[in-house]
Amino acid sequence: MNPVIFNRRQSADGLTVYSKHLDDFFWKDRIVGLTHSGFLYVDERVSKGTYYELHPKLLPWDEIWEVTTSRCFSFGGTLLGIASLSIAVFAFGAGWIKRTHTGPGIVMMPIFGGIGGVVFVLGAIRNRIIVRSNTKTLTWMCMPLNYRKTLPLCRKAAEKARAHDVETVQTHA
Repeated sequence: MNPVIFNRRQSADGLTVYSKHLDDFFWKDRIVGLTHSGFLYVDERVSKGTYYELHPKLLPWDEIWEVTTSRCFSFGGTLLGIASLSIAVFAFGAGWIKRTHTGPGIVMMPIFGGIGGVVFVLGAIRNRIIVRSNTKTLTWMCMPLNYRKTLPLCRKAAEKARAHDVETVQTHA
């Protein structure tokens, strides 16, 4: 995971952090924060040897024409969870029922695969924010099992958008 580096000016502008770090694959045009001046997003990364630092840029309110907050279903997370559960069941079957493998991996794969699979399957319902401007479309999606915890973030984004006369589409309370 690569850290997002917020500067002092952004912190002084009423910063609400949405993401403190992003992974190597899904970092471009991701919302990482909200300020009184607009949304903060990641567009570039700086190499630091073994990781990247992500420095957010500001998308000001006058460039934003729509903010959508919604509930979504993560198909990819569900498929990953089902695959993880399947691998856990097959590892358990191969290791303990047929006694073909030995070692700590046979104990760890079913346990961690089972836990990870359950987290992804049960955490398939997530919050999502989409910000559209003339030049960019920015997105943010909460982590699995954080739907209720992140509802206030979605509400805050919608309230700030309304306060700045930006069209707001909100599909959940």
